[in-house]
Amino acid sequence: MNSLCPSLLAVASVCALLSACAGGSSGTGAAGTSGAGTTGSAGTSGSAGISGSAGTSGSAGATGTAGSNATGTAGTTGSAGTTGNAGTTGSAGSAGTTGTAGTTGVAGTSGTTGTAGRGGTTGSAGSGGRGGTTGTAGTGGTVGGTGGSSGCPSGAVFCDDFEAGTVGQAPNATRWTLSLNGNGTVQIDSAQAHGGTKSMHVNGMSAFHTMAMAKGSPLFPLPAGVLYGRAWLRLAADPGMNHLTWIEAGSVTNDQAETRIGYNLGYMDINRFPGDTEQRAPSAKLQPGMWYCVEFMFDSMADEARVWLSGTEITDLHVTNWIAPNPQNGNNTTAIPNWAPDYQAVRFGWELNGGSIWYDDIALGYSRINCQ
Repeated sequence: MNSLCPSLLAVASVCALLSACAGGSSGTGAAGTSGAGTTGSAGTSGSAGISGSAGTSGSAGATGTAGSNATGTAGTTGSAGTTGNAGTTGSAGSAGTTGTAGTTGVAGTSGTTGTAGRGGTTGSAGSGGRGGTTGTAGTGGTVGGTGGSSGCPSGAVFCDDFEAGTVGQAPNATRWTLSLNGNGTVQIDSAQAHGGTKSMHVNGMSAFHTMAMAKGSPLFPLPAGVLYGRAWLRLAADPGMNHLTWIEAGSVTNDQAETRIGYNLGYMDINRFPGDTEQRAPSAKLQPGMWYCVEFMFDSMADEARVWLSGTEITDLHVTNWIAPNPQNGNNTTAIPNWAPDYQAVRFGWELNGGSIWYDDIALGYSRINCQ
């Protein structure tokens, strides 16, 4: 009995071991991975991928039969579960459509240029009455020469620096009308110039009247009866004591009704025609070979005239009624009312006792222009 117990104990241990091995391990198959679909490029989102199916669980192994005093055969190992199928990848979304570009706006059309105003009609003179009022001038650009250092100054309605002219020829016929009585000449010259390289040279020779005249549009008719002017002038020689005229304004036809600026008895003077009433300025003497700026204002409504030399007013040439501030510098002692002509044109040149003179940078308008 005692010798049998150890043997039985060993057999029991083996059986216990075989009993543990007889149960096959349950082999659960690994779950298949969910296949998330990748998001499509811009546009509609792709549909999500289908999740993979889970793998089937492995079957348990069969339990081994216990052997008698002998080692039982081991149970078969359970087969592993099948791996689940991966989910299908989602389809990419379709790309969004590109927006269309906006259409370019149409550029606005340029405004049309305004038309020039019409000149008023000149009233007929009554018996002893004043001339009719002049019409308002139309708006428009300044007429002027090209080039030159001075050009057209501010406020000028008409100007010429003579740079566009041809040397030896008359000044631009669209701006100037020659007014000649005798053998004098009016030509563009390059020998002398105040601004730029050219000027207008008037050579009176032995002629009575040699001038260039500005008339009509754009300067005339004057909108308020007031004419301002500026001219640079240069004498070729000393006029001496001779009586002469350089600048005159009034009727279009010479020597009908006009106000005149010139020289007499060795200095500048202002006079009127008809009548030849005069005021002189002993302080205003000009030297040959030098450029001088002469400015003037003629007012037909106020019966007034003023003259400036190199920017300073010559008070002896300020006319209101033709009584000179200093009686010895005039030839009239009786007030003359309503004396101013209707200013329809202005002339530059030389009248009486012919001589030689240059003009440059002429400017005309309705307000003072100055020697700029």
